[in-house]
Amino acid sequence: MATGETDPYKAGNQSGIAYSPTELKAIENAYAGIYDPALNDVFTRLDAKQKEDAQITKDKKDQADRILATDEAIRQWKATTGTGPSYSGNASTRFSKSQLNSGAMNAGMMIEEFANLDDDMKNFFIDNPTELDPSTNKQVPVFSTFTNLIKGVTTGEVDIKDATEEIMNSLLSDTVKAYFINQLPLTNVEKQGYWSKIWGAIKGQ
Repeated sequence: MATGETDPYKAGNQSGIAYSPTELKAIENAYAGIYDPALNDVFTRLDAKQKEDAQITKDKKDQADRILATDEAIRQWKATTGTGPSYSGNASTRFSKSQLNSGAMNAGMMIEEFANLDDDMKNFFIDNPTELDPSTNKQVPVFSTFTNLIKGVTTGEVDIKDATEEIMNSLLSDTVKAYFINQLPLTNVEKQGYWSKIWGAIKGQ
């Protein structure tokens, strides 16, 4: 395609797809008004990429909604029980703007929403800790590891008791533990019982 030429099908470099030489030639031919059967493969890949991007966007939105809902639930629970450190929901000044931007991106949230989270939760996404995935021998975000653990519970691949113990015995901060406990298919009473253990509301446990 000529430099500066518009790309109405978004099949060029901006698509994020690594096309084969044959597919690139088909795209060039299409803009020259020449039909090339390989163009069908191009549009098939474009369609798959668009669906993948849409799913990623939806997953990020769902993740942000869960974070906000859990943050508010923890805030209300702490206010009601007087348990654990409290926070007002006002943006903390301990993080720089670039840190907040990075954390918000990792959490899939708007910067204004992210800035009002509990500081422990903000710190988790700002640091974005990773660990080695033995199945791929690659570093993966800890958030993904525990999110997949919870998915395993919902699909029946992981026992909920084992998942709960793994979360509770992890090195995650208290607020992040509470976040993941809240994502498990437990009753509200069970969740709040674990929250009490996390913040020491129930003595002797």
